[in-house]
Amino acid sequence: MSRESVKAYYEALEDKFERYKGIPALCEPGLHEVIADLVCDLVPPKARVLDVGCGRGALALRLHDRGLAVDGCDLFDLCECKDEIGFIHCTAEEADFDGPYDAICMIELLQATESPFEVIRKHVEHLKPGGYMIISSPNVASDLSRVEFFLRGRHLYFEGHNVTQDGSITPVHEWQIRHIFQELGINYLETRGALEERQPPKGVAWSLLKLYYAYARTRSIPPNDSKISIFVGQRP
Repeated sequence: MSRESVKAYYEALEDKFERYKGIPALCEPGLHEVIADLVCDLVPPKARVLDVGCGRGALALRLHDRGLAVDGCDLFDLCECKDEIGFIHCTAEEADFDGPYDAICMIELLQATESPFEVIRKHVEHLKPGGYMIISSPNVASDLSRVEFFLRGRHLYFEGHNVTQDGSITPVHEWQIRHIFQELGINYLETRGALEERQPPKGVAWSLLKLYYAYARTRSIPPNDSKISIFVGQRP
């Protein structure tokens, strides 16, 4: 995809996104606020933070306004807040930064990469000892995503238009992140859910979801109804 095609795609969808100081937040509504709260809970004031795949810069600017020293990088040079943050024009796989950082954020990024393992590996060396890796991705383990996979052979948010337009080609599971962190020497801290998943309209998917809820209760499986999974790790 060219810079022009990506820009045109985003501009066509801008009215559907929330904005932060006029910059469209290219993610699920409310996610950037959740991430900003999490980052500020983990790192001290004026900490250095890298936003990988920063897009137009909405999250990076939000973190900057919280008193953090923020750099952002993206394959496409579309960042709208270069006066407030440091911007590096590069792919996530290149990862050539002037670190180290107290936290590195990969928000709604890894599902659009060919190898999440390699992307995370490239960034570990730019993380300070004690620094945090914060990753978010569509929750492919949600109850509704399980039903969609059973019906269609695709996870929720990995349908045809998600692949061709959003570039979502790699479902990211908790077990994958746990494995990657372990292999790279990162301490896995937690997985948390963000934003409640919508209920499907009444039909086959709705009926199967109700059956799954009944089955889950018999097995004491807790409900999993969040849209987004957030994974947190820490470099020793």
